[in-house]
Amino acid sequence: MGAVIRIVLADPHPLTRLGMRLVLDRMPRMRILAEVADGDTAVLACQSYHPDLLILDPQLPGPPPEVLIQTLHDNSCASAYSLHRPPPRIVLWTAAPTAPTLHPWLTTGIAASVGKDAPPEVLVATIERVAQGGTYGRTGDDEVVSATPGYPVPARADVEFTPREQQILRLLLLGWSNTHIATALRLTDQTVRNHMRRIYGKLGVHTRAAAIVSARQRGLE
Repeated sequence: MGAVIRIVLADPHPLTRLGMRLVLDRMPRMRILAEVADGDTAVLACQSYHPDLLILDPQLPGPPPEVLIQTLHDNSCASAYSLHRPPPRIVLWTAAPTAPTLHPWLTTGIAASVGKDAPPEVLVATIERVAQGGTYGRTGDDEVVSATPGYPVPARADVEFTPREQQILRLLLLGWSNTHIATALRLTDQTVRNHMRRIYGKLGVHTRAAAIVSARQRGLE
């Protein structure tokens, strides 16, 4: 068994936190250090417990998620961490992982986005992979986007999509999963994943939610 994954859970709903704990307490490698219901307390918990991972609902009361994330990563906060414990990796835990309210900051501090309707095994697998250094898009599709943290890469100024990429992008903007896209276009799942990676590269993003936001900002709907 590998090292224990130390987690802070930040969600405003007590029943949601209880459900998360019931799932994760069964996992020998996962330990919830603290449960919090607002953003300010989430920052304090991360400073106090030095978790490996923060599971964050973006609707948390308190500072906006991008402010909370920046606080966890800026120099003044980082100095509170042990020299051997960097700021936690962040998994966005949301009821609407592809909603327009998810801003491009998803690519600056979020390692993964998991829908609250995802099966427990998807959540557990995401936590395991993020703890190992992976970066993922909407993990209901269980799609690996990158093996490195999701910091932004420059978007290409001359973005041009092939006809097939345009088809896939339109379905992506409708919230379709990779499997549904593959079925509709009579493609294999792997072919769709390959197209998605190229679309991400052209948009300069690393996650499914950030690709949707970026495409909408460019008027590609």
